[in-house]
Amino acid sequence: MITYKGKEYPTRTFTMESRETGEITVEIADETLQLAIQKNNGQLKGATERSIDESIYFFVEEGILSLPADVICYNHLDEKFVFISEEI
Repeated sequence: MITYKGKEYPTRTFTMESRETGEITVEIADETLQLAIQKNNGQLKGATERSIDESIYFFVEEGILSLPADVICYNHLDEKFVFISEEI
């Protein structure tokens, strides 16, 4: 969970693996957070927003975070990953 300007945005943290990147642990958020930290032109609002953006591996469409972790890792990121585990 990331709190930004008093609002909580859901995140999930996965350890996953692919042939291209090997094993990695990353935080995923949905696009509502991405939209909150950007100006209307798509640029980040400032240093705090840049820090948030850099901490997130990938922003998925709203609603995707409720899917099973293996489905998100394989079907909804920038490449197909094999899910290993999730930090709770």
